[in-house]
Amino acid sequence: MRYCQNQSTFSPTARLGFFLSLPIDSLNELPDIFIQRSRQGKRITFSTANLISLDDRRTESLGDVLLLKELSSSIRMHLPWLLVTQHDSYIRPILTKDGPIAISKGRHPVKEAACAYGFTPNDIYLNETSKLQVVTGPNGSGSKYRDR
Repeated sequence: MRYCQNQSTFSPTARLGFFLSLPIDSLNELPDIFIQRSRQGKRITFSTANLISLDDRRTESLGDVLLLKELSSSIRMHLPWLLVTQHDSYIRPILTKDGPIAISKGRHPVKEAACAYGFTPNDIYLNETSKLQVVTGPNGSGSKYRDR
């Protein structure tokens, strides 16, 4: 660009995307290649068809990048569980609306891995008449309610 290269700026905004800017007093007339002209104070902002096209591609690519980030996070979250369940004989319980919850020798993979002195599996049977339900998790969730 040969129009005041030392005074031009290339900036992004959320509303306009990327645009070019020049001081108003440094130019007489802009060629037709520069579109979407707007005066902002002592500067004139404008764009080109190529710049708009590139900015549109950047915006579309951002959605793809965010999707890939989400997929990567999901893989990082599920991979340890997959490795543990293939190494040991863990199964996923099947819960139904009608039946009781019956767990024989239940174990939690994270609790078991963190237990240095040996893990003791638990049996649980819960139905409509059960008086006690213990909620635990790898971070001890539910302990505030259990201790009261």
